[in-house]
Amino acid sequence: MAVDTYALTSLTNVKSYLGITNSDDDTLLENCINRASDWVESYCDRKFKARTFYEWHDGSGLRQLRLRNWPIRYTSFVAFGSQNAFSVASNVSSDLAASISISSDEVRLLRVASNGTETETTFDLTASAYDSTSELSAAIESTTGFTSTLATNVPSRWLHCLQGRDVKTTTLNATFPPDSENEYRVDTDKGIVFLRSSSHFDVEFGDQPGRLPRSRQSVLVVYNAGYSSIPDDIEQAALEFVQKVYSMRSHDPNVSNEGLGDYNYSLRPSAEVLATIGSVLEPHKGIR
Repeated sequence: MAVDTYALTSLTNVKSYLGITNSDDDTLLENCINRASDWVESYCDRKFKARTFYEWHDGSGLRQLRLRNWPIRYTSFVAFGSQNAFSVASNVSSDLAASISISSDEVRLLRVASNGTETETTFDLTASAYDSTSELSAAIESTTGFTSTLATNVPSRWLHCLQGRDVKTTTLNATFPPDSENEYRVDTDKGIVFLRSSSHFDVEFGDQPGRLPRSRQSVLVVYNAGYSSIPDDIEQAALEFVQKVYSMRSHDPNVSNEGLGDYNYSLRPSAEVLATIGSVLEPHKGIR
């Protein structure tokens, strides 16, 4: 397994830290790096290496929105509302069921034929073949058991998410948020978007400020956040996690100390090691 694109350290840095000069355990170390990166990001509840995010948020009726990742490098889209992108329906009357699910990076079609056979078709929205709704609608139209008609051509990853919607007994309209918000500021260090009611920063909001709609998963923010170069303390936490996992691979986890004659040694509890690593990461933990 190769080191993940968004890993928090490198194989070269890990081998240098552990004093390893051969390549015998490279695959194992790569696995450890990926697991360490996953653990650090799970502990902190955020991603660290710079990338683009397509995030849906609940509208709060307030003027601000905290994003899940920071520091923000730039935002490219803040929008809400609903407009039809394309329609989807079943076109085989004898089918028992047909449904569609849409996530932020995938569309999944499920068809159940008259004999009970299930056929699942997926479209990767991150792939260039399906990254616009015109391409996606055409692909659905060409899928046996389904028909689709384009209404508006927009990026496919702007589509509202939904799960298991019936298209056998009704036509579904896949929608996107058309109301692009331009009057906002961004606290790039804290990852907060603030709406403002005036195009001039020095004008007060007044009695009727712009507010986010009160609706579940109604606000889409497309932005790029993270570090192009991982901070030293975050990488150090990843290195120490790799060291822990790698060094303990040959130890019985049920044994806390061992001895031979006059020689004895004790193993530091895993929970204590993880707590120490976690203390380094406290300043980087996400706030909800």
